[in-house]
Amino acid sequence: VGTEWTVGNLSWAGDIGFSSLRKRSVWTIDGEQVGSVESDRGLTFARIYNASHMVGVDRPRELLDLFTLFTNASASNLRFRSSFRSSEITQPMPLQSHVWIGFIGLIATIVVLVGVAVACRERLFAWWVKRRGYGSVDRPDDVRALNDGLDDAFVMSEVSFKPIIRKSVDHGLLLDESMASSPDDDIEIPRPRL
Repeated sequence: VGTEWTVGNLSWAGDIGFSSLRKRSVWTIDGEQVGSVESDRGLTFARIYNASHMVGVDRPRELLDLFTLFTNASASNLRFRSSFRSSEITQPMPLQSHVWIGFIGLIATIVVLVGVAVACRERLFAWWVKRRGYGSVDRPDDVRALNDGLDDAFVMSEVSFKPIIRKSVDHGLLLDESMASSPDDDIEIPRPRL
């Protein structure tokens, strides 16, 4: 529909769109009506029935007929000449050579990985022992903070956490500002021992 509208509004050869003098014919292949062809002032418009925008997929036979019609081709004037001779075609590599190439690549990858592991063995082993907690490697929670050079005041391992029982309920309503406190000031959370 869009193509027909475009052709109807197209200006060529001194007029706009198809005139009333246009030639219109039914297009048939082997006695079957497959479309129509309109021609006027040097423009030919072919419509193929029951085809979408992908005519070559929907109607390949009609498209081939249209191509041979417009290019004036026929079986007698079509010739195919190969650009190479059959003797120039190289034989494909046998499958065994591909298997050997893959096997050698696998062995090389394993050798490289083992070499990297041997080069980094001390770091890898120490990291593994530390993460698993084996041996005499200590794992206090604040070791990372101390190693980073942080203040001792920042590290909370010096604070002892002892449970204190609250003696009175204080919501801060009856106290003046000098005695104000939070309900959580009296409670200390017990810390589990490692």
